[in-house]
Amino acid sequence: MTNQANEANESDEVNEGNQANEANESNEVNEVNEANEANESNEANEANDKKDKSIITGLLAGALAGAALGLMFAPKAGKETREIVRRKSRDYTSAVREKIRRKGNAGEKDE
Repeated sequence: MTNQANEANESDEVNEGNQANEANESNEVNEVNEANEANESNEANEANDKKDKSIITGLLAGALAGAALGLMFAPKAGKETREIVRRKSRDYTSAVREKIRRKGNAGEKDE
């Protein structure tokens, strides 16, 4: 009976050890899977960022090319066109400065 009890105890210990090993292996596999998923997510985010940057770059390049072509094919002489652009940019800059000044003054009154 003692041998059978010893064998049963040894069998239980082996089973417990196997279960612990299987649990550890399962945890390790889960950790590796989570790390892989995180890496894949980071790579996808980086790819999306690159796409966004290339779209923005393309839009800006197209806008600049359109503006240049518009100025080149304008019906007025270059000197007149440049003067109009200068005048309008001054007007726009003045309007923006005035709005900023008004908002600054409104903010001071609120305080």
